[in-house]
Formats: sequence, structure tokens, C-alpha cells
Amino acid sequence: MKTFKQIFTEHKGKLSDKWSLYVDEWDRLFAPFQDQAVRLIEIGIQNGGSLEIWGKYFQKAEKIIGCDITEKCKDLTFDDPRIEVVVGDANSDEGLHQVLQHSTSYDVIIDDGSHKSSDIIRSFGRYFRAPRFLQELRLAHADGSYPKLLASLSRFDLIIFDDWMRDPLSLSQSQDLLDILDDRYGHASTMIITKIPVEAWHERIPDPTLADAILDRLVNNAYRLSLFGDSPKKIARIPVHAAHLMYNTFDQPFLSPPCAAYSGFPGAISPAFAMPWYLCKPPLLIV
Repeated sequence: MKTFKQIFTEHKGKLSDKWSLYVDEWDRLFAPFQDQAVRLIEIGIQNGGSLEIWGKYFQKAEKIIGCDITEKCKDLTFDDPRIEVVVGDANSDEGLHQVLQHSTSYDVIIDDGSHKSSDIIRSFGRYFRAPRFLQELRLAHADGSYPKLLASLSRFDLIIFDDWMRDPLSLSQSQDLLDILDDRYGHASTMIITKIPVEAWHERIPDPTLADAILDRLVNNAYRLSLFGDSPKKIARIPVHAAHLMYNTFDQPFLSPPCAAYSGFPGAISPAFAMPWYLCKPPLLIV
């Protein structure tokens, strides 16, 4: 099976502009899923060449969706029937609705859009949410793929849970989360984004013993950031002060690369380039 670098170098179709330093990193991230029936979306497709490359790389992919705000992208056509294009803002309600018309969930999400940290943070919030992830875990139990999924999740450098503890957990969901945290504890990082106070998490987990174990792995050594101000929905954008706060706290940019790739199978996130703070490994709680 060819590597991404080989396919990228040999590509003769539509133009694809990618920084060469990303190519090896994408191979590292996506190789475990190359032979699987993934559903992929790329935000920011420009000339459409990258979609053709993803089609060659993920030969068993079920869906390859490109989303771009540029109107001329609607004129792009592809021989590969798995490739389709959505013209719109992926971080708008309408754009999200169009994207979800093609697939209700995605295994691989690549953000190569505006390259702005604020937009990338908004992508986190729209496309990766804890409730949706928990539903994927339930489906994995049903089809027998849970052990394989658990092994995949343990390899990601970073998992981000958005809308954490929005709803109380069931007993099975609690056990699943403990399995994931156990496999990653001490060697990989976790980010929690939530409006629910940390003090209220314990009561949302039905088994006190499981609650103690989960919180022990998340809270005790965590970096904690408390954000204030109006809801992003009120001001129609994610406040950039979140990224600025992280910059000031950790003395490093929160999202340093101009472009970042996120890979999940399903629901997990791993950036193509390490965010400097998470090399320290303790969880980051944004409450």
C-alpha cells in the first residue's frame, strides 16, 4: 500500500498545494486507518486536488467530502463517486447542515481552511462533541468493534471532549470513559471543554467508584482555565481570548501551525503538529 507521500508526489490530477512538512506527519497519523472504511471531510479544498489524493490514499473510504467557502468550487467535478463538494462556511449552521446531509458523522476531519486559530477552535466545537462520541462508543459495542476502537484511541496524542458532562452519564458510558482514560493515562493528553463546573461532574456519574476513578485521572494534575464573557453564539464567533489566554498561561501559542489536521476514528482528535502545552501530558480543563 502506497504512503501518502508517494501518492502526493505521483499525483497528476487537480492541483494540490500542501506544505511538504505536513506530508510525513499525515502518513504517521492516518496510516492506522488507511485500509478502513472511513468517512472523511476536508475543510478548505481550493482546487480539489487534495480530495483526489485522499481518494487514492483511503481506497476503502465510504465518503470523501470537501467543504470550501469559495463559490467556484461548486464547478469542481470528480470521477470518483465517493467525492462530493459542499460550498459554504463549514463553521456556520447552514454549512454544518449541508455537511451532515452527506454523513451524520466523520472519522477523519482535516481543517485546511482559513488557517486562523479562532476558526480551528470553532471546528472543534462543531464537529467533535462528547455526546456524539459516546453514541459512537455504543455503536462500537453493538458491532463488535469496541476493542479495536479502544486500541486506536490509545494511540492519539490528544483527545478533546467538547460539551463534556452536558448530560449525566449512563453506567456503560462511565465504564467506557474509564477504559479510554486508563489506556491513555501518563502517555497521552486529554482536553475537556465544558460549561458544567468540575464540582458537578461526580454527581453526573452513576457509580461513585467509577466517578472517583474518572475524576482522579482527569482533575488532580490538570491545568484548569476558566473563561468568562458572552457566549460565542451571542457574538457569532468563538472568542479569540481563549487562545490568547492559553498563550499567556503556557508561554507558547495554542495552535502554532498555519494548518492543522485532525484525525479521529471516530470522535477523537489528534493534531498533525503537537500543541506545545500538551507535551506535559496532564489534562487541560476549559470550564
